[in-house]
Amino acid sequence: MRAPRASTVYRCQQCGFASAKPGTCPDCKRSTGELVPLVEERGGPAPSGRRRSAPAGTRPVPLAEVALEQGDRTLTGIAELAKSVEEMSGGRLKWDMMAAGTVVGAGVPLTMVAQPTGDVASVYIAVDGVPTCVLTWYFSCFWKPGAADVGEHVIAAQVSDKSGRTADATTTFRVERLAPRVRAKVQRKRLGGRAWRLRTKGSIALPAGLTPEACGGRATVTVRRGARTLVDRTVAVGRTCAFRSRVSLRMPRRTKRVKVKIRFEGSPLLAPSAARARTVRLK
Repeated sequence: MRAPRASTVYRCQQCGFASAKPGTCPDCKRSTGELVPLVEERGGPAPSGRRRSAPAGTRPVPLAEVALEQGDRTLTGIAELAKSVEEMSGGRLKWDMMAAGTVVGAGVPLTMVAQPTGDVASVYIAVDGVPTCVLTWYFSCFWKPGAADVGEHVIAAQVSDKSGRTADATTTFRVERLAPRVRAKVQRKRLGGRAWRLRTKGSIALPAGLTPEACGGRATVTVRRGARTLVDRTVAVGRTCAFRSRVSLRMPRRTKRVKVKIRFEGSPLLAPSAARARTVRLK
């Protein structure tokens, strides 16, 4: 009788996807765009097709009679949206959601990663009643709120086990435009007499999770002498999150210093923000 051959599985080390053929992980490519190679794993002999008999002394028992100890708990992590499916007992599933009122940045992807084990069959998540993900086994799902999503939202989550039992939970969160950090430098050059040229170079430091596609909008550079505004110039913020301004002006008599204020006016994904005012000495 010919011995069964050892089975070979190619598995993704990031999401757990398994395939009988080598290559890259289609799930990771679909969800994150990454080309993650599958790693070969050699297992034991392939099953012969015969059913194995149950160990002696075992018998089926009702689910209500199964005692769940600390080590028997099923843990399913849903990063950012729900913390865990923690315990299954007596036909009930406990579901811990993120705190109500949590603030989420517009343009920042929310990562939902499910790793159900044991009797957990699927995790269903909807935002404002619109299905977003149905997570089954080592599946990842990403939802990125855009500029149109700024405001209050409701997340509904449902966990199902293989027996058809479900548990539901809802919570609220808010999408807001995040305020970036504005950096700027001002250089001066005397053109003669009371004429000066001021060059301002600045950049927008994006909050964590945002990409340069969030850049845009306009920045305003204001030159003031005391309470008097000498120049108020607005320039565009480029795709690299940088901006420049150059102004030439004739200073009032006996002007020894001016104050330069730089303010980012905001963009569809970013809230307005200002840099620290700069004092420019004229000498």
